[in-house]
Amino acid sequence: MLGVLTRMMPRRQPIPWWHTGPHLLKPRRPGNPVAGKILKMLWDKYVGGNKDDGTPDEDRLCYPDNYLNIIKESDSNASPDDQLNQIATGIYLDHKKKLYWVDERTGSNCFMLFARSLSITWGNDSRYWDWPCMEDTKSNTMIEMAELRSVFWLEVRGKLNGSYLSPQTNYEVVFVVKLKQEAHGWDRPVTLKLVQPNGKAQQQEVTLENKKREQYIEICVGEFNSGHDEKGELQFALLGNESYIGKSGLTIRGVIIRPKQY
Repeated sequence: MLGVLTRMMPRRQPIPWWHTGPHLLKPRRPGNPVAGKILKMLWDKYVGGNKDDGTPDEDRLCYPDNYLNIIKESDSNASPDDQLNQIATGIYLDHKKKLYWVDERTGSNCFMLFARSLSITWGNDSRYWDWPCMEDTKSNTMIEMAELRSVFWLEVRGKLNGSYLSPQTNYEVVFVVKLKQEAHGWDRPVTLKLVQPNGKAQQQEVTLENKKREQYIEICVGEFNSGHDEKGELQFALLGNESYIGKSGLTIRGVIIRPKQY
């Protein structure tokens, strides 16, 4: 009878590590004090408890949300624990096409998707777009920017794995762009679209004509609240293809995905 009952009992399925709670995977304390502060914040956020629970102070640390999966795209050969020292300043992913860091204020994941990680119509045609290298001041690393020569059809799209987002976080998505002094064709509005991992969509129109020239500015695509265990993709777009008016003089640095700035 015992054997029959044993066969009838459902077999427990293994639980993925990202469902077990980040406190069950403890990182080594990073040498960077800012990084250590962030990991301690994440312990308090996810585990909490009091300091009399028997856990040594040096173990009261958590990995950032989905860190071990995100870091698989890292350009560095260093171990995941060694790379924790850079989580405040940024870790380059996918051959310097993305930058990943953790917000010191909230402990939430942030991303910069540089222009090379975006899908730009005619982007590889030198008649329409140039790709100069410019220094990323955060790390003194040279990053490619997309510099528009002239197009009638502007279409720039990007996406990010929704599981890379921190759960229950108010995010904002912004394009980082610069208009040259002689830029033209921006008196008609461009369309900004955002599709959340759950499929909810939003869009708005923005006119760039009166924006500041010769300096990088941020154009907000939209805001959203991330859910738990996101399965889909976060998608965003910058479109200017309805008026068929020639446009020039726009430089695209990339797209930032970060907790909403208050």
